[in-house]
Amino acid sequence: MTIAKDRPAFTGVPSRVSTDRYTSSTFALREARQLWSRVWQMACRLEEIPEVGDYLEYVIADQSYLVVRADDRTVKAYSNACRHRGTQLKQGRGHAAEFRCSFHAWCWELTGECREITDPADFGDPDLSELALPECRVALWGGFVFINPDPNAADFEPWIKPVDDDCDPYRLADMRYVSVLSTVVPANWKVSVEAFIESYHIFATHPQVSAATDGSYATFECAGDHGLMVVPMGRSSARLDLADESEVIDQMVESMMVLAQMPRDQVSRLRRIADGEEELGETALRDVFIAMGKERAVERGYDDPRYTASQYWDQHEWHVFPNLVLGLIPGEMFGFRFRPDGLNPDSSIFEVLSMRFPQGEAKPATVVEVTYTRDPEEARAAFGPILHQDFANLEKVQRGLHSASLSHTTISGYQEQLIAHMHRTINRYLGEGDE
Repeated sequence: MTIAKDRPAFTGVPSRVSTDRYTSSTFALREARQLWSRVWQMACRLEEIPEVGDYLEYVIADQSYLVVRADDRTVKAYSNACRHRGTQLKQGRGHAAEFRCSFHAWCWELTGECREITDPADFGDPDLSELALPECRVALWGGFVFINPDPNAADFEPWIKPVDDDCDPYRLADMRYVSVLSTVVPANWKVSVEAFIESYHIFATHPQVSAATDGSYATFECAGDHGLMVVPMGRSSARLDLADESEVIDQMVESMMVLAQMPRDQVSRLRRIADGEEELGETALRDVFIAMGKERAVERGYDDPRYTASQYWDQHEWHVFPNLVLGLIPGEMFGFRFRPDGLNPDSSIFEVLSMRFPQGEAKPATVVEVTYTRDPEEARAAFGPILHQDFANLEKVQRGLHSASLSHTTISGYQEQLIAHMHRTINRYLGEGDE
């Protein structure tokens, strides 16, 4: 079980990111007007609006949109404001046969046409066709509903293609939410995204998984607006500088049982390996984990010949620009969505999304609102033994970015390259060159 010494070369050029991008109200407003108003973004899952008339309010920065199942085949999204005096037509989520303003009873069809206004003669008998709700562009992918408020936005299919090509075997459209956790964190939305698109932090932030996760061997790919990170699992970190896995095999087994959902027979086998009851000889433990991943995929009916050995076990994370992260293994998605909290640069909405293939009749998952806490035990109870460690960093990063002594952050050329790529892409939407 000798550890291979094939660590990739750290190629790339370091870059800088201005701290104003995280702390400035002016920059947050620019993002609201030039990024969020022009970019494709995940608003919800189709399963959240299964019936005609089901709607969901999607809020991004200071804008509110209504996503509605308009008919059996059509999902629509509208600006959530009455064309009379701006009253929001709906809040939250629910079911409706029409969108009737609670203030003065102006009314719209689910398809966006204005049905009637009160006392039309007092408004000069306007042409109701001119009072239709402004529509967003809508696209469906992998069971997700994406919207783009810009009617002249680039088409969705070419934009999502790099992600779609890689994710197609996972059959995301057939999965359903198992849980959705939402909390408001005292950090800019980009600070939160960045914590999950680089592997450089794993050794320091999550030391308990270093025996079974090798962030220093991670690979990265910038693909269109998006980015892919692959972190090897079932292999001890190169930073431990071990010559033989047998030195930490018990830690590796315990870590992997925390990180992965395993059937009882595989857990029993891993315990035998950890206890020395089963000898692996020259077989790497990582190869055992990969074989177990394939076994689970075959037994549960979600195997696909397009999967590579790495996809059966490693941590594959797609950053779907700008604010969605999809962590994928066959049969499961564990990911995140990050949104600005209004126009406040020091706050963001952090959602933890868990999906699997349904067992029997799937029940809709309810969004659980979790109050942000600095207490490590409360955070651990809410978000688990790994994720609560990431939360502990976010507020400290945001506070540090306000330091008068710090004008910019420094981004590594290799391990943090997806962060640099994200900022370059943001610049393009803002009409700027590379920073």
